[in-house]
Amino acid sequence: MSPRIRKADKDLNEDLIIKKDVLVKCMNKSLTSVVVPDYVKIINKGAFEGCSNLNTIVLSDSVTEIGSDAFNGCSNLTSVAIPDSVCIIGPGAFWGCSSLTSVKIPISVTEIAPGTFWGCSNLVSVVIPNSIAEIGTSAFSRCSRLASVEIPNSVMEIGEYAFSFCSHLNSVEIPDSVTKIGDYAFSGCSSLNSIEIPNGTIIGTNTFSDCSSGFHCRRVGEKEMLIKELQHAAILGNDIAQFTLGDCYYTGNGVEKNYTEAVKWYHQAAEQGDSEAQFALGECYYQGIGLKEDKAKAAKWFHKAAIQGNDRAQNKLRKCFHIDIGSKKNVIEAGVPKEENNRKPEVEEPNDLVEESDLDYLDETEDWDAFIEEDDEEEEELLHSCVPESEEESEEFEELSGLDYLNEIDDLDAFIEEEESALFREK
Repeated sequence: MSPRIRKADKDLNEDLIIKKDVLVKCMNKSLTSVVVPDYVKIINKGAFEGCSNLNTIVLSDSVTEIGSDAFNGCSNLTSVAIPDSVCIIGPGAFWGCSSLTSVKIPISVTEIAPGTFWGCSNLVSVVIPNSIAEIGTSAFSRCSRLASVEIPNSVMEIGEYAFSFCSHLNSVEIPDSVTKIGDYAFSGCSSLNSIEIPNGTIIGTNTFSDCSSGFHCRRVGEKEMLIKELQHAAILGNDIAQFTLGDCYYTGNGVEKNYTEAVKWYHQAAEQGDSEAQFALGECYYQGIGLKEDKAKAAKWFHKAAIQGNDRAQNKLRKCFHIDIGSKKNVIEAGVPKEENNRKPEVEEPNDLVEESDLDYLDETEDWDAFIEEDDEEEEELLHSCVPESEEESEEFEELSGLDYLNEIDDLDAFIEEEESALFREK
């Protein structure tokens, strides 16, 4: 009888050292596949460590524990079915198994130990059960192909470096159960654009360092709160808030996309002299977004923005209207080189170039000051359309902002007009 294995197992595999119910060591590093005997309960610490040729391992339902570093460095192991009988997976159990593509952790396991799947660079799918309370330090670090992970609401702590350098990770949801996220937990996740963190969750040092350039971390409900604050400030006449709120409605960021609302708030900010809002309003008129297409009004708002030095508005006037503001309005050069003021700019005719007949009046317009000051009835309606139309709507805005003093204002139209005039005079 071999001293290394039981006699009954001699013909099955002579390369494993098994003592009682513990698989102690694999002595043949060149093995490509192993079927673990059904009486084995524990895969010992480092049992298959360094078996770089091993690509298949079959574990029986009798196994209850996979020891630390059990399969460390098994770089050709492509899959492993962890039986539901397993309660413990030790630290570094699958460390460096770079060919492992998927893994399902059984519900009997309560912790993903430190470094369990470190460097599993081809791991694309992992199922974390609703029994896991803690994801340990570096548990999934450098799993560079892992694109998404669903963290169950049983998890209370995500350890340091847990998902660091998961460069393809672009989607992760943090449940309300998580009370702490450790240092550098998601550092180097260069594809991660945003993440929402529950209120009250403690965030460590450099938890999201070196994520994507546009990365944004926000608390649950933060976006809704910001929208309410923007609405509050916009109603009181803050032009930056008005323009930003218009952008939110235009893009659907934090609110349902609504081009009519976007135009309304762009118009409010544009009337106060915000050049970005003037350009945005011009684009809406030019393309017929949120209101009826009107090239004349588009030119008017582009011009207002252009004379404040807005580059995009200046370019739009040149390319689509053949207007050089340096020659049409001698108030400000607006970035146009002096030598270009005396010659027609050379431009490529865009596909959406306005027909000359649509803009004949521009050549006849001698007083641009008077032209850009004109307001028709449609724009006048837009200007006042953000005033609450009913008592309920007024109360709703008051609730959002907590501005009880609004109840004391008899003429809200006059109040807003006065606030706007004051802001415009300051500019």
